[in-house]
Amino acid sequence: MGSSGINAEYMGSSGINAEYMGGTFVMYKKSVAEEEDDEKNPEPRMKSRADAYTGVGIKVQFTNSGEVYTMQQLSGGQQTVVALTLIFAIQRCDPSPFYIFDEIDAALDAVYRTAVANMVSYMSEKSQFICTTFRQELLQAADRFLKVTYENKVSRCQPCSHEDAAHIIAEEEAQVASR
Repeated sequence: MGSSGINAEYMGSSGINAEYMGGTFVMYKKSVAEEEDDEKNPEPRMKSRADAYTGVGIKVQFTNSGEVYTMQQLSGGQQTVVALTLIFAIQRCDPSPFYIFDEIDAALDAVYRTAVANMVSYMSEKSQFICTTFRQELLQAADRFLKVTYENKVSRCQPCSHEDAAHIIAEEEAQVASR
């Protein structure tokens, strides 16, 4: 798969980056063999400009003069940062009324967890965020807390205070550290 000349710059001003982070969307053109396979398809259909491509990719760099990486070359935490940056950039252009994030901060270090919490706090002025976490940083961005318990194969959600939520997370962190 070769990348085409269609590249779209993004991420430069998403707000999540602790350092400079830039990226490019890359659209991959079909190879000659893939084009020939399409022509052999017995079902006729109208062709569009999109038919010339096989997919999109993302290339990113984390410092102004750093190496450019594909998503496959990134660690789990770096992939999370890129994905969240893309979501936050899209939200600035076309906001959704709410987002549900399940442990988006799990693979992040403390600096990026804080950056994500700050972005959630900032973006929550225009959208509602429902986040699950086992980390302290996202608690600082929240204004309401729910405790989820699981007993007898039934999950229950109950409102709790910030202090109770912080205590639950501290207990979880202590259990993980003792393993």
